[in-house]
Amino acid sequence: MILKALTLENFKGIRGPVRIEFAPLTLLFGPNSSGKSTIFKALQFTSALLNAAGGDPFDASAADGVDLGDFRDVVNDHDVNKPIRMVYEIPLRPVFPNYDPGGIFPNDRSERLHELAGLEGPIGGNSRSATVTLEVRYDPVLGSAYLAQYQVDIDGIPFGTIRYDTARSQAAITFVNYCHPVLIEADPQYLYSYESWLKDAGLSRDEDLSDVCGDNSNTKLEYYISRHNKPPYGNQPFPIALRNYKGSLGNVHRALPLDLDKIEANNLEGVTLDYQAACCLLSDGLLSPAWHLAVILEDAVFLGPLRHIPSREQAEFSAIAKPNLATGEAAWHQIINSSPEFIAKLNLWLSDSDKLATDYGIEVFRYREVPVTDSTIVRSDEPDRQERSVEKSSFYHIPIRKRVVLKDIRRGLDLTLRDVGVGLSQLLPILVESLRDTRGFGYGDLLGIEQPELHLHPALQVRLADLFISASTGKINRRQFLVETHSEHLMLRCLRRIRENSDGKLTESGTKLDCDNIAVLFVEPTLDGPRIHRIRIDEEGEFMDPWPSGFFPERMKEIYGDDL
Repeated sequence: MILKALTLENFKGIRGPVRIEFAPLTLLFGPNSSGKSTIFKALQFTSALLNAAGGDPFDASAADGVDLGDFRDVVNDHDVNKPIRMVYEIPLRPVFPNYDPGGIFPNDRSERLHELAGLEGPIGGNSRSATVTLEVRYDPVLGSAYLAQYQVDIDGIPFGTIRYDTARSQAAITFVNYCHPVLIEADPQYLYSYESWLKDAGLSRDEDLSDVCGDNSNTKLEYYISRHNKPPYGNQPFPIALRNYKGSLGNVHRALPLDLDKIEANNLEGVTLDYQAACCLLSDGLLSPAWHLAVILEDAVFLGPLRHIPSREQAEFSAIAKPNLATGEAAWHQIINSSPEFIAKLNLWLSDSDKLATDYGIEVFRYREVPVTDSTIVRSDEPDRQERSVEKSSFYHIPIRKRVVLKDIRRGLDLTLRDVGVGLSQLLPILVESLRDTRGFGYGDLLGIEQPELHLHPALQVRLADLFISASTGKINRRQFLVETHSEHLMLRCLRRIRENSDGKLTESGTKLDCDNIAVLFVEPTLDGPRIHRIRIDEEGEFMDPWPSGFFPERMKEIYGDDL
């Protein structure tokens, strides 16, 4: 599951709105301080926002080790009166969260809401995409940021909106499209036409009921909401108040806490089931896109430009309580706890002549530290059977420790990363994160990398492009890459692989790239903020659009001079 696009407005240097299109492999080029890293920050900010459950997103980001500062630091021109708007375009899969009822329903039952409500399954199973709009504002009274508005479109059709009123400290669903196809196609028990339901129930039409969908097409869901909506929203299908929300979104893993009257003396069980169905249907439609986006960003890893170089003494990486993802420290934690199969895959990429060809490998050395003063283990004389039993028992109670060893394949030596150049320590976190099993479901986790080419020879830079292509287009454990780079060599290898794929040539590594699976973006700094250009590539591996300042014009000038 990949991000399709992101539109930013009033975020850091971007006034906007500026739209960024993503692909399985997205390369970001541009001058220094042009705004490339702003895209990384926006994704991290959104993840913090969705994890804050209505609280201050900057507190949530700090807890994850991401330094975003405060609202003044991320809003355009440091103007706290401006709203930050982010519009995400994401695919939807027929998999929806198993919402925790969170005390909404009788007896705090934790079964899936669809089962409680008697529904056959989640709505939107045939939906293709969703657009999630997030508007963040600053509350001067509380001195913190909050999600002011959350809006969802499904398959290009508006579904619903949640807004937060700071004056009343109240969140409410201010719009629901009760005639949206995903609702109409849902379980007919709850969503067949209002007129048919009234007739079957032997009831007369309530002339005062608001007709959002037309005279003859109101659904039972809309009727139920209108009849049980609490003041001041009674007898209308929206707004619908949400209980205990501190912003426009709470915990995206919990059902919407609709503030409705659930008890009706003449039909207690039926009303309870209708309430559960209403919570289920509106939670599916409104929350599932936010849940999909949260899953994408929760499982994302962003590697910074300066990656951790382990010291000689830092052997037992498994002892790290919470390894830093941005510095690549988590990669060593991953290595030390990996299966032999993963280490073999890692070494294949490190040493194979058709891959990175570094002539180095990795080994996880397992050992126990035996204290020489322990008389039950270390003996100078031959122990009898009883003593040998004591020795074995004591030995196996000593915890196993692990050490990452760098193997020099050509010379047959065991080394540490301090014994070789910096390049390998910068490369290994990229390799580990590219090859590991994806944490999320569907089309793979997002991996953002800033300047992966640092400290790498040009020959290794072009091979690194093959790693990105292979990991983003494989049949299993595919990743989505967002790579901020200045490397001409990385770009040229991608163009070559597209050209070879078009010509039907089989490369030495078997790596193929389709022009539809790569997005090349150039970030151009202007007085009005960054401008992002999509540089299209044809099937022959040629650029279809001109680069704003040429494709690495410095190289041509150095070869031919200023008269070029």
